Amino acid sequence: AAPLIGLSFLMVFAPPDGLTGVQLSVWMGVAVFAYFTAMTVFIV
Repeated sequence: AAPLIGLSFLMVFAPPDGLTGVQLSVWMGVAVFAYFTAMTVFIV
């Protein structure tokens, strides 16, 4: 779970440059969902 935590943390703070509007919102949504899922797996 630790690599997924790191990857999703990186996704939140370093999105691709070309994303705008809805694309960026979807990217952030996936990144935040992945982060919280990985944290849950890590803690449990």
